[in-house]
Amino acid sequence: MRWAPKERSGPAKLAGTALIVAGLIVIASQADAMGGGMVWIGDLMFVAAGLGWTGFTILIKRWELGPLAVTAAVSTLSALLVIPAMLIAGDFGRIAALPPATLLAQVAVQGLAAGAIAVIAYGVAVRRLGASRAGLFPAIVPVLTLALASLPSGTAPHFFEIAGAALATLGLIVAVAMNRPAPASPAAGGAQQ
Repeated sequence: MRWAPKERSGPAKLAGTALIVAGLIVIASQADAMGGGMVWIGDLMFVAAGLGWTGFTILIKRWELGPLAVTAAVSTLSALLVIPAMLIAGDFGRIAALPPATLLAQVAVQGLAAGAIAVIAYGVAVRRLGASRAGLFPAIVPVLTLALASLPSGTAPHFFEIAGAALATLGLIVAVAMNRPAPASPAAGGAQQ
């Protein structure tokens, strides 16, 4: 039984992946100096999330699931895990105490945008781009977070954060845009009309 999809990794994809990893390492290398002694816990959570997305990507491709089926499965499994945990912890009271506008905003952003729409879009990307190419996009999340977080907070990113973000973005461009398959020649493409 084959667990991972067979997709070739050409030189551009390997170089791009190396640049993405290097950029993320540069960003994370300075986090301890800026965030205190507990930053390593967040780094481990980031690695765990990355491994989760990797497994998710491989299984979408391996099982040839459609984006809506994937979203339904993720939503159902999440509900089966989260709702009992919230009942045990007694967190529903805190949620019920939120102002309706705040609760509605959280449902829209966390539930629809970051939840259902993101998973559907990722499923479509895996089907159209392939698992190995689509799997590169979650690596750009820290870069986007860095850029978007600096706007409302009014704090400019540090040099190492900018350098790491530039490396990761360049890696994504190299791995995805420069790794396009060559067009089939007319002789190899079958009969001409």
